[in-house]
Amino acid sequence: MDQITELVRRVLEGDTQAFEIIYQNTYRQIYYTCMSFLKNEQNVYDVMQDTYITALTRLGQLQNPDRLVAWLNQIAVQSLWRTMIIFFQRAM
Repeated sequence: MDQITELVRRVLEGDTQAFEIIYQNTYRQIYYTCMSFLKNEQNVYDVMQDTYITALTRLGQLQNPDRLVAWLNQIAVQSLWRTMIIFFQRAM
């Protein structure tokens, strides 16, 4: 069993330290994905928080732990779209 699969298994069993390790190993990629869309660091941190909360609550749905970063990016992009829609609705 590889390290990512093991970390995912541990998180699903309630190990919060394992989730912290996942975060430490992935946050840079998610940060750059978010920053490429938003260009505003505070908004980026808001989207990242939403991304990791969503990931934690849906981790059991991750079918292939080897694709964890891609899955996190997908969640981030969905959150980015929601954020941008709200921003543009307020601007109108």
